[in-house]
Amino acid sequence: MLLKFQDRYKKIVFDMLSLLPEMGQISRINQTFQWYHDASNRHLYLWKRHSNNWLGLIGVEVRPKLIIIRQLVLVPEINDRSLSYFQMLDDLRQRYSKQRFMGDFETTAICQVWERSHSVGK
Repeated sequence: MLLKFQDRYKKIVFDMLSLLPEMGQISRINQTFQWYHDASNRHLYLWKRHSNNWLGLIGVEVRPKLIIIRQLVLVPEINDRSLSYFQMLDDLRQRYSKQRFMGDFETTAICQVWERSHSVGK
């Protein structure tokens, strides 16, 4: 299940972003958070399965025919990382059924594998 960012989840979002190697310092996390906050076409979503625990975060930039996946984060406790990334992207697909998904430099590989797995048999 994906939940669009709400102010009450700011600490959780910051914790999730801190798991990304490229974030490093708190100033970088603040910049990234502000980047999403400053534009109406950029969104952060928290992700969980059926439990009450947040397991991941996905950051997107929405364009008319394209969704750019900017961040994909899973908590370290997740053992089935590929499956979990796919579940996150499947949940995102339910929100953006008409647009094509594309990754950025950091997320392209997982987005391409997810896309290929969904084109099998079509």
